[in-house]
Amino acid sequence: MGDTILPWLHMDCTSKEASEERMLAAKEELHGKDGLFFVRPRKSKKGNADYVMVILYKGKPTHHLLQKPSKYWLINSKQYGEFETLEELVFGMRTKHKGFPVILYDFVPNSATSDTPTTDRSTTTTPISIDNDTHSPQQQPSIKQQSDGAEVTVSGQQQQMQQQQMQQKQMQQKQQQQQMQQ
Repeated sequence: MGDTILPWLHMDCTSKEASEERMLAAKEELHGKDGLFFVRPRKSKKGNADYVMVILYKGKPTHHLLQKPSKYWLINSKQYGEFETLEELVFGMRTKHKGFPVILYDFVPNSATSDTPTTDRSTTTTPISIDNDTHSPQQQPSIKQQSDGAEVTVSGQQQQMQQQQMQQKQMQQKQQQQQMQQ
């Protein structure tokens, strides 16, 4: 995945048990309610690099298989929209979809983005798509909306620079917090 960091993607969490522990800890730490989520990798028996979306529902972690057998992503083998990238799927599920029991409202941040949760989850991260043959993520240009309403296409290099700047700011904030605690 290179330098791309999707704050809701937990590449280090690969088992159902570990994901349940992580979700229950986040539920306590973030005062989570239904719709709290993160995505983790799953190795399928066919060798595909599928994912699992772990969602807090009725106070308990639930597990939903994410696959892309063709052009669009599926959740539990059902298509809920025309989502071509994993990121589109995640952000698209922040609205009500007939047949899906919960709206995604907030994510559990992964360890690469922050140890401390932020309240502003509206920032756009770098879209990725998964190549069906290799199942490797591919960066795509992102369209971001400026405060004046104009849309700007941002290249992969620009996105990486922005991600690196964001990471540096987060590290500086973390160091400042640690210094203040001492």
